[in-house]
Amino acid sequence: MLSRRDTLAALAASFAAPWLFAARAAASPLEYTLKPEKIDEGIWLVRGAQEAITQQNGGAIANIAILNSKAGAIIVDSGPSLKFGEALKALATELTGKPVVRVYITHFHPDHIFGNQAFDPKIVASSKGVVDGMAKVGEGFADGMYRLAGDWMRGTELVLPGTILERKPEDFGDRVIRPMPMGGHTDQDLVLFDEASGFIFAGDLVFLDRAPTTPHANL
Repeated sequence: MLSRRDTLAALAASFAAPWLFAARAAASPLEYTLKPEKIDEGIWLVRGAQEAITQQNGGAIANIAILNSKAGAIIVDSGPSLKFGEALKALATELTGKPVVRVYITHFHPDHIFGNQAFDPKIVASSKGVVDGMAKVGEGFADGMYRLAGDWMRGTELVLPGTILERKPEDFGDRVIRPMPMGGHTDQDLVLFDEASGFIFAGDLVFLDRAPTTPHANL
C-alpha cells in the first residue's frame, strides 16, 4: 500500500514537464555540501540559504551551529531532512573529533527538525512546548517538505526529541549551556545561552538581512 507521502510524490511527478525528468537524470546525486564557518573558538556556523524552501536548496535554509566541548559535539538544530542530519553528524564529528552528545531544537519549523532522525532520540532535546508543537504539526510539515524539497527528503520521518528541557543548565565540562524557553516566532521557542563564549543561539527569533518568516509568530 502506498503511503500518503508516496501518493503525493506520485501526483507531483505526474504533472511534471518532460524537461524536468531530463534535468534530474543529468543531475549529480543529491548531496548537501556543508561549509562550516568558524565564528569563535570551538563554535562553527553552517549557514542556510537566504531563500524559501525549494528543490534546489533541499530545504537547507536554517542556520545551524556546532559547538565543541569536553563531553563531545553539540549541535543547535538538525536541519530539513535525514540526509542533511547525516551530513551534519559527520561534519560535527570531523570538526570536534568527538561524537555528538547533544542536539538542541529551537522550534518546530521543518527546516530545523527533520535531521533529528540521524541521531539517537535520547540526545535530541528541546522544551516541552517545542516537542508538543512538533507532535501536533510535524506530520503535516513532513508532507509539505516532501512536496517542496522532493527527493532530498527520501527516507525522512518525524522523530521527536527524547529529552525534555527545563531551565536547568546543562554542563558539558568546559561549556555550560543554559536553556531559556521563550516565545514569539512560534508559541514556544527555545533560546540557548553558552556561558563559556557569551553567545546566544536565538533560532528564528532573530532574522538578519531578510524579512522574518511569520506563520506562527506572535506579532
